[in-house]
Amino acid sequence: LYTMLASMTLGAGALVFQDEGAAARRAAGIYLGLALAGETLVLIAMVLLAQASGSWLVHDAAMALPHAGQRDLIVALLVVGFGLKAGLVPLHVWMPLAHAAAPMPASAVLSGVVVKAGIIGLIRFLPLDPGLADWGNALAIAGMFTALYAVAIGVTQSHPKVVLAYSSVSQMGFAAAVIGMGVASADPDGPLLAAFYASHHILVKGAMFLLVGVVAATAAARLRGTLAMAALLAVGLGGLPFTGGAVAKLVVKGTLGGGWAATVAYVSAVGTT
Repeated sequence: LYTMLASMTLGAGALVFQDEGAAARRAAGIYLGLALAGETLVLIAMVLLAQASGSWLVHDAAMALPHAGQRDLIVALLVVGFGLKAGLVPLHVWMPLAHAAAPMPASAVLSGVVVKAGIIGLIRFLPLDPGLADWGNALAIAGMFTALYAVAIGVTQSHPKVVLAYSSVSQMGFAAAVIGMGVASADPDGPLLAAFYASHHILVKGAMFLLVGVVAATAAARLRGTLAMAALLAVGLGGLPFTGGAVAKLVVKGTLGGGWAATVAYVSAVGTT
């Protein structure tokens, strides 16, 4: 898992650097620096987990986490390391820079697939154990704060890819909050529902980044139809009824419950739209 994580970082860095301009060099440098820092934290956590479990298997390591002697340190390393990959605030600073500098197809890959590595890591390494309830609540709060903060900043941006980048930050915060609420309540469906939500985001956000390029290349006489398609994807991502976004938000509703998390999710959906 770690080898694939590191390989993906190098490939994604090359995508950001592809234009080789000053902005691309700066964005690629910041991305690689922060990504390697996150991987270092994850690697330390993996070594500590292997020591605690006596196994190099991910499942065994995760099951040993709640009873590890350095449990809180390991969880903190995992949350920060994978949270940096996913773009949780304040670890998100690389994402708007990378998307603004990368070509359209590269942005689609970065936002659609690359940031999900952090979500996969959180799902695989945080077991559903009552002993981790406090950490689950902390992750949920951090995720919901990320969802609201990114929306608030995103609506002030003018560069279309930066707007979409902040939208991705918000959506990954929401996915992390679903994972956190699942851990806090030991909900066995939590990881699967978070994965479903993230999978939906891969498809829609990848399509939206590609549409930025399509809109830019579309003649004025045909622009209205292309913009209508973009608008449909946008309101679908926000949860328009009878769209994939509505299904994605419906399936996580039970995990979020009916309290503050549900209210924040509603506000985030409005801001996303």
